[in-house]
Amino acid sequence: MDKLLSGFLVEGLNILDVGPGEAWAMEYFLNKKCNYFAIEHSDLLSSLIVKKRGNVIGKNLHDDYSQYKSHFDIIIFRHVIEHLQKPKKALLDLKE
Repeated sequence: MDKLLSGFLVEGLNILDVGPGEAWAMEYFLNKKCNYFAIEHSDLLSSLIVKKRGNVIGKNLHDDYSQYKSHFDIIIFRHVIEHLQKPKKALLDLKE
């Protein structure tokens, strides 16, 4: 991940991790002094993310995130799309 992203990362970037599970990427971004946000459905995993200094902003891609419009510099969306009933809508929502 560092090989792909290090040239783009600067302090203060806002990272959104959609469906992070155990948030394997969170520590990497926090060490780079980025702000880490997550959308995680599982209450157990959400509490682990918060405990590790991450910010969980919601449980579902289709919730209202209008307060975060144009707020994220990098969006991580991995191993999630195959689990969605409406993947096209999810991608369009993320684009917004």
